[in-house]
Amino acid sequence: MTIHFSTLSRAAAVALALAGVIFIVIQPLHPHEDIASITTSAWVFVHILSMTMAVLGLAGITAVYLAQASRSGILGLLGYLVFALFFIIQSAVNFAEAFILPLSAAGSPKLTEDVASLFVSGYVLQTDVGPLAIVGSLGAVLYLGGGILFAVGVLRAHLLPAWTGILLIAAALASLSAAILPHQVARYAAVPMGIALVALGVTLFTQQRRVASPEEQLASLTA
Repeated sequence: MTIHFSTLSRAAAVALALAGVIFIVIQPLHPHEDIASITTSAWVFVHILSMTMAVLGLAGITAVYLAQASRSGILGLLGYLVFALFFIIQSAVNFAEAFILPLSAAGSPKLTEDVASLFVSGYVLQTDVGPLAIVGSLGAVLYLGGGILFAVGVLRAHLLPAWTGILLIAAALASLSAAILPHQVARYAAVPMGIALVALGVTLFTQQRRVASPEEQLASLTA
């Protein structure tokens, strides 16, 4: 059975749209980052969903990049790499939150809360978490910078509608509001990013006729 690039691209487009939907849905479901919540099944469920979102999102943006690689240039590649690194880090942190923190809660409650709160703006660490202390700041930079750079690549490529790139830039910038909003409200700053991911996935799926395979793109460059 031959698997065509268009088939993989459509599957990845669905994955990206689904990642966006999950990113929106988990915001009101996310429990508070304390020991009482970390040991519940709701905590595990939400972070498995978050990890799934990160994996699907990585697959989706990879398809978008491959579809426009020959048109987006070095800036497009840089945007993809930075944004992809955010999803990779996110998936790793979500794995730890879903499967490790519930086990460490009884023996190391303060450390567990610290790791659970790495992405909470303004949170003051209770323990020494070592290099993990920078994970939250690094993730924020990759989320903001990766989202903007990846969106610029979308705009430069002229493959997907320009409004999807503009929406992605706006969604990335919306994350800055998390620094001044209460945490339970700040998490809703992620909703625009979910909408942007859905938009990218849907438009990639519906515009398959305009998407050339990597081999076709290479041929056009060497012709």
